[in-house]
Amino acid sequence: MSDQNYDVVIAGYATLDAAKKDFDALVQHVQSEHIKTTEGVILVEHDYGGEVHVTDTADHHGRKGMAWGGGVGLLVGLFAPPLLASVVVAGAVGGLAGKFVKHRIDSGIESKMGQTIPEGTAGIITLVAHTDTPGVKEALPGVFMCSVTPVDGKGVKALKQGLIEASKPGRGSAS
Repeated sequence: MSDQNYDVVIAGYATLDAAKKDFDALVQHVQSEHIKTTEGVILVEHDYGGEVHVTDTADHHGRKGMAWGGGVGLLVGLFAPPLLASVVVAGAVGGLAGKFVKHRIDSGIESKMGQTIPEGTAGIITLVAHTDTPGVKEALPGVFMCSVTPVDGKGVKALKQGLIEASKPGRGSAS
């Protein structure tokens, strides 16, 4: 990942079916390289209890359902830091989740997520190069609400590096 500017695009949908349809279309755009630079794409449900569920993922090549690599893990961390526990070693979760929470608040992503994907709805979240944001919006015709938050590439790079480090074997707490 270079130090270029990125956007977190958050698309909100009234139903999971509508979100799934646009998720598949967006993944096709990534696979065909109509969207050239993305870190990943996640499809989420935000239930009425406030819980967030990752329903589907695609990596930066548009491969769906892959294990949560760096880019998808980064998106999960930005959307729901507690879900990071499934991709990082237990001893590293706390500090890393704290960094994601701080980044969410500092960048304004936190408030935009709650507004764009409220409880009882579904959404698509992707991190793309700023120049690819128009292509993402074009691939999402069923969206009822969309927010775009610019993020500094250096900050994203640092979060992604932290996620990679925390995912390495041997990073757990000492016995």
